[in-house]
Amino acid sequence: MIMIIKFKKPSDLNENELELLIKHYNEMDFTELYKKNRKGYIEKLRELENEQEKRNKEKNYG
Repeated sequence: MIMIIKFKKPSDLNENELELLIKHYNEMDFTELYKKNRKGYIEKLRELENEQEKRNKEKNYG
């Protein structure tokens, strides 16, 4: 499941997929990754968290 949703754009994920992917990245041990890979995973995590934050703001205004 993670492998499939990992390649979707954050805006295309539903709430459950978004939470699942954020949890997956938060549980990773970035110290074991090469620097280039680590940077990519951290950027992806930030994208996901930004998307979740954006959705939460939209819910509060709606």
